[in-house]
Amino acid sequence: MSSSNVEFWKLGKKIAGAGLNYRALCAERKLPLPKSPVIFLKPTSSYILEGQTIEIPKEFAVNEEIELGVLIGKNCKNVKPSEVLDHVAGYCLALDLTATSFLDEARPKGLPWTIGKGFDTA
Repeated sequence: MSSSNVEFWKLGKKIAGAGLNYRALCAERKLPLPKSPVIFLKPTSSYILEGQTIEIPKEFAVNEEIELGVLIGKNCKNVKPSEVLDHVAGYCLALDLTATSFLDEARPKGLPWTIGKGFDTA
């Protein structure tokens, strides 16, 4: 992995996630499976490095999930499935924190997940 990939948190402009894509979790939480991908964005203030403190606001009930992060190394849009891996620069381990108290309220109303998914260090 090149040095620019190792420091992706300095260069990264967007964190995109796919929600409700794990069938067992949907079943456990009694959530319907979506008909199409549920995409959400997290601000880059969510990045933290090993040894940094995770800051969880006292009023937040938080759930944590370990995710596979995929680092996209080239600008791209509408990539053909056969060319997807040509754009992958590397992979990382990601800790995805969710303020479930906000998400549980927003999800049934069709509201954005921003507060639930995007608090600092989330």
